[in-house]
Amino acid sequence: MNQRPIRTSTADVRVHPVSESLATDMIVGTLDGPKTKPGLIVTPNMHHLAILESTDLLAGAYGRASLVLADGWPVVLLARMLGSSVRRRATGSGLVERLSQARVSGLRVCVIGGSSSASNQMAVQKFAISGWAAFGQQAPRHVVEDKLGRLQLIRDVISSEPSLIIVGIGSPKQEVLGLELLENGFTGWILCAGAGVDFLSGQVRRSPGVLRVLGLEWLHRIASEPRRLLVRYGSDILPFICVAFRSLSGKPPA
Repeated sequence: MNQRPIRTSTADVRVHPVSESLATDMIVGTLDGPKTKPGLIVTPNMHHLAILESTDLLAGAYGRASLVLADGWPVVLLARMLGSSVRRRATGSGLVERLSQARVSGLRVCVIGGSSSASNQMAVQKFAISGWAAFGQQAPRHVVEDKLGRLQLIRDVISSEPSLIIVGIGSPKQEVLGLELLENGFTGWILCAGAGVDFLSGQVRRSPGVLRVLGLEWLHRIASEPRRLLVRYGSDILPFICVAFRSLSGKPPA
């Protein structure tokens, strides 16, 4: 059966059936490979689909993405119902952790994000231990949300010539920044990683492995930040149902 796209009101989303381990190998070992050219990696979850349903802020990034990896189990389930062979989630946080443990020799990585400068630098150090030539930019909100500040950040990062950029500043800001990096001439990999920088640094505790395997990482996150995440997850349900209905029925967006 051919895979049909997940149809939101602003973009069609086609999930690639690529595991975290394979994606890590592609990023580290096939920077110049013939099959998948380096570019933007997005990791859709239910929240991303809700954003795509209500606004076009993510549409440009999803239209340019080289790899679309299902971060949330509802996205995996919906993609499978639409004919995808994807078997499990490939999370931004998991990819950051795997990449930081990949043994390399001098590949340059820039880590953007983290809830504090200390978090950013601890994540940078984790990459450096494995042989990456690593450097970081915390990119606080006032920089990311200022057009001139964001442009200067982009210029500084590109001039440092990394092969990989990790962007962990939350959606949709990280995807917008990733797209702007491409538009300003960056030709390596850009991974939009959500809270992956804070998880890697240890500043924020990731859920136990058994919850990740069962696709219940969201329960741990709600318990950690109930006031913020209960509202977010609750508000994502109805837009996701609309996306699922449209995708499965084959109806075009209104």
